[in-house]
Amino acid sequence: MDKEQRWLSRLAPLLPLAVPVPLGRGRPDQGYPWTWSVYRWLDGESLLAEPVTDPPHLAVELGRFITALRAVNPVGGPPPGTHNFFRGAPPG
Repeated sequence: MDKEQRWLSRLAPLLPLAVPVPLGRGRPDQGYPWTWSVYRWLDGESLLAEPVTDPPHLAVELGRFITALRAVNPVGGPPPGTHNFFRGAPPG
């Protein structure tokens, strides 16, 4: 949660597609033991809701996003931790 709160808003202007930006943060209370966030709503449709009508366009947009994300200088960024050791693998 701390990484998301700090880094998503910094990454957002560097990427060609919208990413969820944190608007608020909640603390554990009343039987819910975790920190939680409220994010800016992203307009769009779930890829699971309907078939993709233009797969080549989707592939190009995804490629642009991944290229831009990989171009971000990671110096000073958050290090990996035991909670997300599985992240960072190539897609698919």
